[in-house]
Amino acid sequence: MMDCEIQLSRNISKRFEKRTRQILSLFGPNIKYGDQNGKVIREYKLRFPVNKIFLLNESEFNESKRESGSDYELLKTGYEPSPESYQRIPTTGDFNWKSFYQKEKERPLDTSLAYWRPIFGRSSSMMPYERDFDSFVYVCIDSVIKTARSLRKRLPEIDSRFIEGILFKIVLIHEIGHHYTFANFKSEEVKEIMRLPDLNILEGLANWQTNMFLTKEEKWVQAEMAIDQRPSYRHYLYFKHCEMSALLDCFFSIMDYSKAPLAMKHVIGGQHNLNGFMMAVGGKYDGIAMDWSDKGGSIIAEDGMKGLATMRKGFFITPRIEFLIGRFPKDTIVITNEIVNIFDYGILPQNVMVISKDQKDIKKIIQKNKSENLEIRLNSILDEIGIEYDPVKTAQYSNSK
Repeated sequence: MMDCEIQLSRNISKRFEKRTRQILSLFGPNIKYGDQNGKVIREYKLRFPVNKIFLLNESEFNESKRESGSDYELLKTGYEPSPESYQRIPTTGDFNWKSFYQKEKERPLDTSLAYWRPIFGRSSSMMPYERDFDSFVYVCIDSVIKTARSLRKRLPEIDSRFIEGILFKIVLIHEIGHHYTFANFKSEEVKEIMRLPDLNILEGLANWQTNMFLTKEEKWVQAEMAIDQRPSYRHYLYFKHCEMSALLDCFFSIMDYSKAPLAMKHVIGGQHNLNGFMMAVGGKYDGIAMDWSDKGGSIIAEDGMKGLATMRKGFFITPRIEFLIGRFPKDTIVITNEIVNIFDYGILPQNVMVISKDQKDIKKIIQKNKSENLEIRLNSILDEIGIEYDPVKTAQYSNSK
């Protein structure tokens, strides 16, 4: 069990303290990562646990953020390099990782639910070489309660009474995940990383770690939350199916953040052969589709998709999807003859349509409509399938079967 101090605002229910202790009981002294079957594939020594967890009302939570000011509140902003950016990193020769991130646009993050904060130069440890900064987690309980209420209608599979507790668990483990990512670095190294944080890696890793501690139903809540978050949070959906050892070693073994971008390149180009260029083209697609650009997109796959992960908007038409992972908002339309595995759904929503092959063979319809203009091609395919398409309001469609 991870042993740390818990501090509550005066009016916060004791049930959140009880939940916190239950969550802390899940963590051992070291970092273990495993595959989807629970088999441990990597174990690393953790230098020290989280020092303190604050469970605060909205007023005290906002006050804690004002007090921290610019003193390394992780993560308020950061960078989300595209897959193309990672792919351009040379595998040999010198690579300037600072220049790599400085070319990217800085992106703001929503810290309304919680944040992790390292406290430098104030550790009570007698061995500063072993621990030279403290690690605090702040959770806004009022925001957790409000967000849980907003999720109830979006998750018909989950008893609404349990959503608050599940959401709290996800939020707290995510922030503990940030601590795990940084705990083995020295304070000066952490400061340097936080000046140029890679959100794809850091938020993706924190969500990926969280996912390993969740039940199937709890994973549905995490996947629904990811719809409203920046694309960097949704990288965990892809990480679940990748070989992560090289990236994990950057934080837990060799402890060298400068090697993380290159490791990310290998992860992105790994077993599913994903690259961002596939997002923009029709034709055969055999990768996991992520909303890398935050703009959505349209993919028409003639043979099938290896996997399709949460995206904000777009049409995805394919005869077969091997893995449907994540939760899709209403302005994403998924049309297929077959879904082999549905990881993050109990009940498929209306905008994910599985049409019987006896009724409409999507592969044949795609092959019949070979227009180079994606918009015309998309309209032709939808028309033949029997779906009315409004390009302005993609969420409004009717099945005319």
